[in-house]
Amino acid sequence: MSGEWPAASGERPVENGRASGVDVNPGRYWPLAARRSPLALLTLFAILVVPALFSRDLWDPDEPRFAQIGREMLRTGDWVVPRMNGEPLALLPPMHDWVSAACGALAGDVTPAASRAGAALGGLIALAALWWLARRWWGPGAAFWACVVLLTSARFWLQASYAQVDLLLAGLVTASIVAFRVAWEEGDAGLRPFLLGCALAALGTLTKGPVAAVCPGLVFLVLAIADRRRGFLRPAWLAAGLVLFLAIVAPWYWLACRRGGPDFTHELLVKHNFGMFFETWSHHQPPWYYLVQLPWMLAPWIVFLPGAVLDSREALRSAPDAARHRFAWIWFLVLFAFFSISQAKQTKYLLPAFAGAALVLGFHLDRLAAGHGRGLRAALGVLAGVAGLALVVALAACAIPSAKWPIPAAYRDDAGSFAGPALLAALGLAVWLPAPWLARRRPAAALGHAVAGISLAFLATTFAIFPRVDRLKSARPLCERTRPRLAASDEVGIYGIQELKIGAVRYYLDRPLVTFEDATQHPDLAAFTAWWNRPGPRWCVIDSDRFEALPAPLRSSMESVDSQGVGHKRLEIIRRK
Repeated sequence: MSGEWPAASGERPVENGRASGVDVNPGRYWPLAARRSPLALLTLFAILVVPALFSRDLWDPDEPRFAQIGREMLRTGDWVVPRMNGEPLALLPPMHDWVSAACGALAGDVTPAASRAGAALGGLIALAALWWLARRWWGPGAAFWACVVLLTSARFWLQASYAQVDLLLAGLVTASIVAFRVAWEEGDAGLRPFLLGCALAALGTLTKGPVAAVCPGLVFLVLAIADRRRGFLRPAWLAAGLVLFLAIVAPWYWLACRRGGPDFTHELLVKHNFGMFFETWSHHQPPWYYLVQLPWMLAPWIVFLPGAVLDSREALRSAPDAARHRFAWIWFLVLFAFFSISQAKQTKYLLPAFAGAALVLGFHLDRLAAGHGRGLRAALGVLAGVAGLALVVALAACAIPSAKWPIPAAYRDDAGSFAGPALLAALGLAVWLPAPWLARRRPAAALGHAVAGISLAFLATTFAIFPRVDRLKSARPLCERTRPRLAASDEVGIYGIQELKIGAVRYYLDRPLVTFEDATQHPDLAAFTAWWNRPGPRWCVIDSDRFEALPAPLRSSMESVDSQGVGHKRLEIIRRK
């Protein structure tokens, strides 16, 4: 791009003895940030994310399903068609399942940690891409802080230890956008990064469908309009990129649709792409949903966002920072708008936009740590105040009967006791309290205190809160008590639970289940009754409410042998008398 600094040199033009743009030399205030920031970031990732991979069982509805798909892929040797309970499942492409199955092959089975490896891998890809771009633009200090913001934002950290596809998709989309940006900056010499971006978008498409290609396309379409760069995509580049994209994506889609049949193809290509976006059947939220959710998703760094906006306004007056800040904001705002338009909304869907916000926040924090900019003390004071308020509320909740709190009854006596949240808030407050006092004289140390407080809060969540909630959400104890009672010839059904939500029982019982759903995905009582009355041993996992609602003659042939609350429902293990 004309007027920008040489990308490879890492040096800024000097004007009147100072670098143009904002004068930041991170090596001055923290040698670690300048020399060893990748090692520091990897260490922080290992401390915060790796223990969480092993900290709990698989939780419904998504985690056990993805783990079971990976397990069946590994055991059957069919790496083309994802299967759940032996049946083809056209929910998503298989990239996440491939990662789970590959890790399971090393571990001997697709364990909970192996099933979460795809999310952790996606987090690492996103951090590596963000660090590389921020370092190329503003040096290692800004790269360090941008990655710290991304890693320790609440939604990103939580998603890094969940067996779901969304963070793997976000990592590949982030890396694709970074590669395309490098191609944009290098002009005629940018073919290789452009092809790399196409390859990453193709891998993202194999993770969660065409959205992985749509996101970079929208960002650079708006950027081309804003920067009046209509000639960015050369026809030869576009043709080469399309060929590469199809060479990666088309083989799997062709094989899977051929083996899965027409219904599989329609569900994969239409229902779970266009249907979910334009007229969803689940997770329907209003257009302002992400605006309301953003404060906790980017917590705690959301308190620095006003200062980052002011820094961006100042940077927009000078090249090349103007082009870079404009791109970061376009990245964040375009994807924010795109996902807000969609009918289906969950907070994890917005993860591909996070790196854009992390870029401007990293730039801002780098300035603050070097003693420039304003608002550090106020922002840290807000963090300490929020931690103090959370501690007061948690301690009050411990003293007040849990029945007074608007939380599900299953959580009141255990996780609802608020002892874990009280510990979390106390740790954060203890570390954050000195930060505002340090902000004036040692801003880098003050920010370091903030990072330490966030890290302790995350570790408290991993080791104190997750295990408590695990006792309420995990189906493993019930299944482990039941499994030794089952003979190899016994048939096991599951009734009153949607087929897409049977993953936990299927995974932890580790045997095929007979399901009963009609065309509208509601329990089919006639089919269940016919199966139950057939000769031979019969067992069934059933929702307690459904069990109570069964006809009396049918219930008279059953006995309940075990039961346990799992999340918001209670499961019964029944067998024929």
